[in-house]
Amino acid sequence: MLDRVEPSIYAKPVNYGFIPQTRDEDGDELDTLVVCAEPIPTGIWLKATIIGVLNFEDDGEMDHKIVVVPADDRNTGDNIKSLGDLGERWQQQITEHFNHYKDLKKPGSTKVLGWGDTEAAKQIIGECIERYKK
Repeated sequence: MLDRVEPSIYAKPVNYGFIPQTRDEDGDELDTLVVCAEPIPTGIWLKATIIGVLNFEDDGEMDHKIVVVPADDRNTGDNIKSLGDLGERWQQQITEHFNHYKDLKKPGSTKVLGWGDTEAAKQIIGECIERYKK
């Protein structure tokens, strides 16, 4: 079932997924930004390494994005261990995308609140697992 068609100018700059059996503050599964060189088809299960979190607000609700890389990425030799390894420019581009990707639909409804490290991401994952269990 098709959920939505995004305008091509706001195509996701990274692979986009979610962590099953989690529930973020917005009521949806906890989203992931999967950083790798190639697009990944939908429906794929991926073992991933957590490298950080994008703290994001969508229409007044927290909608975290856990940033991950494939656990066995032979293109990079598993060299990406933290957000810092992606560089400041990468974070700027992702921030720009998420601050504006809904502007044609509802301007000003999204806001990047900052970034967190691996430990912050793991804490959010734990909270979202507990929320799902309730």
